Amino acid sequence: MGDRYFENALSNFVFDIAGGNVIRHMADKGYTIKRIKERLEYPVSFEKIQKTVWEHLLDRKVILIGGLWKLLILE
Repeated sequence: MGDRYFENALSNFVFDIAGGNVIRHMADKGYTIKRIKERLEYPVSFEKIQKTVWEHLLDRKVILIGGLWKLLILE
């Protein structure tokens, strides 16, 4: 667990600094995940962008999940 955990943590940190803020900014401007992927000048998977946007919207309380609501990810 030790080495792999550290590698994942470092990878997530570097991604957040290098690309996470850009992705969150574009999401705040209303860009779709597809459009964000097209605009980025470096390779990031659709799934990574989707996860980043989803977590950002949850953190900002743009999307609230509770009670009987089900999580739906639309492409």
